[in-house]
Amino acid sequence: MITKVLTGTQGFNHMRKFAVAFGAAVSALAVTAPASAATFVLNVDQPTDSVHFGNSTNKYKYFYDFFNFDLPKQGIVDINISSFANRPWLDVVLTKVTLDGNLLTRLASGPHEIWSGKDIFLGEGSHQLFVYGRSGSRGGTYAGDLNYTAVPEPAAWAMMISGFGFVGAMMRRRRTKLSVRYA
Repeated sequence: MITKVLTGTQGFNHMRKFAVAFGAAVSALAVTAPASAATFVLNVDQPTDSVHFGNSTNKYKYFYDFFNFDLPKQGIVDINISSFANRPWLDVVLTKVTLDGNLLTRLASGPHEIWSGKDIFLGEGSHQLFVYGRSGSRGGTYAGDLNYTAVPEPAAWAMMISGFGFVGAMMRRRRTKLSVRYA
């Protein structure tokens, strides 16, 4: 390993370049609009489950929130997100809402904003809901519901149908005619 030792003016020039670059980076961060990022974990663990989620702030800012959840089995998910502004300065404007990268549908905008995703089929495993927007001058709140219903796998359906067939065959087989003999 070769190490270069900077001495005298070389070391000073190198340190000055670093200080200028660091100052430029700090200045760029100070000029940009304040933003907030949050990551939440939603607990979805029942075959039929409903989870409530949301976020609020007390000042004007842009935000992006991530809601991570794991599904125990493949299933159908319904998502509804809404914000309501009772004052112009207490508003949340949702710019983008996605589930696993797919944009949800905006049903209403303005003081009462609604985003929705109905009958979305998701596989077993990890998924992410992303909410991006900005709040009013004194903040705001949004809330949502995630409803999950597990869907049986094709193998479970096949086993259930074959079970019904087996029961039906046994019932049909047991039908024998009774004959009575008198002596």
